[in-house]
Amino acid sequence: MADEPFEPYQTANVVLPEMTSAQFCSAVNTRVILSAVKQIVEEESPICFDQIVARLTGSCGIKRMTPNVKEKVDYVLKMGKFPSTIQNITLNKDPENDVAFYWKDAEDAHKIPARFRVGELHATQVTTNEAARAAIYVCKTQYGLPREALITEAGKAMGFKVASGYAKLLIDQAIDLAIDMGELTEHGFNVRYKCE
Repeated sequence: MADEPFEPYQTANVVLPEMTSAQFCSAVNTRVILSAVKQIVEEESPICFDQIVARLTGSCGIKRMTPNVKEKVDYVLKMGKFPSTIQNITLNKDPENDVAFYWKDAEDAHKIPARFRVGELHATQVTTNEAARAAIYVCKTQYGLPREALITEAGKAMGFKVASGYAKLLIDQAIDLAIDMGELTEHGFNVRYKCE
């Protein structure tokens, strides 16, 4: 995992020409869209599928994420052979709730620092590894916290206005991941940073 506790989340400044959904889905624009996707993944990795679609459609003036637009982005991601992981933070692990994250490097999963985001944040936009970094950071600054307090504080540190629902579940799973990785320990009701 990265040594830096937090860094600001930087969005890619993608510039695409104005186009309609039909133009976006045309084979003529595939290389232009692939180039934009490479830039997005390079600058924002890890990034979920819906965020990639939103960056692309926002850049070229498309107002809706139609199934055809999503299909085109999926095609371009496969064409670019970007490493990806699937995350499902629901309790029942229903495949309908799988979220694909794309990485610039397959080894990035354990290197990514927690990133503070400004604006609307949803738990499906954050990997468990990144949330684990936030929990570790919070525990380093505290002697120990009850798990519920750690979930709240790690959520605030990442930019969640309120850690509820999926966000709580994500951070709870992230705490378990950090414990499994040997970065945190649980003593009674408190979760602590594991000092060597």
